Amino acid sequence: MDVDAEWIEKSDVPPSLSKKIKALKVCRNRCLAHATSDAALDIATPVLRMFFALLEHGGSLHAENEDKLGHLTSARYRV
Repeated sequence: MDVDAEWIEKSDVPPSLSKKIKALKVCRNRCLAHATSDAALDIATPVLRMFFALLEHGGSLHAENEDKLGHLTSARYRV
């Protein structure tokens, strides 16, 4: 983790990144809503795989995709 990364304000977050963040929050909230159900593992497994892929590939789902937001990968943001 880059300890020198700076925070950016929500108003400075590009729309495409904001949409990605909102989609991740929807996935997280869906998992939380079903956390106590019998289907919790079935619902959470693909979401966790996607989260790990995003972390592994710097914000992209696949290694060969280059994200146009590369300049923000080391920045932290408040959302």
